[in-house]
Amino acid sequence: MSLKEDSIKSFLWKFLERFGSQAITLIVQIVMARILLPSDFGMLAIMVVFLNISNCFVQSGLNTALVQSKEVNSRDYSTVFLFSCGVALILFLLVFFFAPIIAGFYGLPQLIWPFRVMALSLLINSLYSVQTAKVTRDLELKKLFLSTLVASTISGVAGVFLAFQGFGIWALVAQQILFFMCACLVLQFQIKWKERLTFSPQRAKELFAYGWKLLVSSLLDQAYQGLYDLIIGKRYSDVDLGFFSQGKRFPQTIVSMFDGSLQAIALSTLSRLQDSKEDVKNVARIVMKTSMFVIAPTVVYLAVFASPLVILLLTEKWIGAIPFLQIACASYILWPVHTSNLQAINAIGRSDVFLKLEIAKVSVGTCLVILVIMLGGDIYALALCTVVSSVVAVLINAFPNKKLIGYSIKEQFFDFLPPIVLAVISGFIAFSLTLFGLNNVLILLLGFIAMVVVYLGLSWLLNRATLVYVCTSLIDVFKGKKPKEQENERNS
Repeated sequence: MSLKEDSIKSFLWKFLERFGSQAITLIVQIVMARILLPSDFGMLAIMVVFLNISNCFVQSGLNTALVQSKEVNSRDYSTVFLFSCGVALILFLLVFFFAPIIAGFYGLPQLIWPFRVMALSLLINSLYSVQTAKVTRDLELKKLFLSTLVASTISGVAGVFLAFQGFGIWALVAQQILFFMCACLVLQFQIKWKERLTFSPQRAKELFAYGWKLLVSSLLDQAYQGLYDLIIGKRYSDVDLGFFSQGKRFPQTIVSMFDGSLQAIALSTLSRLQDSKEDVKNVARIVMKTSMFVIAPTVVYLAVFASPLVILLLTEKWIGAIPFLQIACASYILWPVHTSNLQAINAIGRSDVFLKLEIAKVSVGTCLVILVIMLGGDIYALALCTVVSSVVAVLINAFPNKKLIGYSIKEQFFDFLPPIVLAVISGFIAFSLTLFGLNNVLILLLGFIAMVVVYLGLSWLLNRATLVYVCTSLIDVFKGKKPKEQENERNS
């Protein structure tokens, strides 16, 4: 089987894995949001920030190093597992003892034990991250699909049941823990690699030489992303944080469903093509244009119909999340541009450039947040910082790829801008449906149909080149043509 055949099958399984698990998770979160209070989700957001930062240390960039390396063996997987397990144990103990201090800082004493229990996910993730790296590297993503589908279903059912039983924040904690436990167990039964007490200091050093830059990059990214949650939770309230975190959930989930599946397989595919900058550029371009073509109209639809969507799905107690949902859509619409550039940089082994980019983006974003706070900006001004940061980050991420793979900012601009413009125009046209006094169900249904028809029609009339490019690229992938062959045919 060819590399391209492997890649497309892996993409399909990764897409099904992302779509299936994210769809189930989104449905579960909607049901739980109807039962639980915004403050419960606010407390969850605070815990997730600290645990996401801790998980950066657990993974230490070594899981990506395993995927990116040209050759790995069982000893390498065992070395990374033992290292990650040791780090996870230390971090679990730190969270256990510091949980009362963190809870006291936010004035949430009820957070202590849920935080301690949820920290168990760090130990589970030390194994799960290695398992995920192995199946991703081997392009055996059908196994990942099965594990996440089972895990999402079991954890979702358990979470909803506990929410109905009045367990509050504990329902959310149980869902998180059960997901990792079930995913880890199901995946363990499917893969050939078994944990062994084999540790190679030399190999750990070699992998960490690549991974430490990704570790620092991940720490900076997670710390910056969590900065908003931590500031809102302290400066405002856990209820406001619940609105903020729930508002960004819809666009975040949608983007993760499609772009996440593309990018996950892109790293493995691009890593195998890393010796050819031309091939890396062509694959990165296909991924970006394809992802933008789908995501742009989707997030515009969410922003335009945010009000009926939130009221219908989450009930009126979540009206406060509407403006945050719309702001998040403006931020996430550029996500495929970020990820395509960063995956290309990772694939060619330039983790040093990756780190420099993260430092630059976090510095700019943090300065914006500090400026808003100093000027006395409200919570909405703080949320708008994510949009400004996203635009600046596009320029920062795109800049080095002109030299690294020959993909200039100008080329990227003309690749991602047309879908956004056409999506916004389609959104304005579809928004007119809200003027006819229809109920929320009809507005959402007819709005979706109108968006699809107008967007595809405008794409055919005004942006036919991109529409044809996306369609022919996908067809070429199914035919097994290499990126270079695709580009030569289009240029001929």
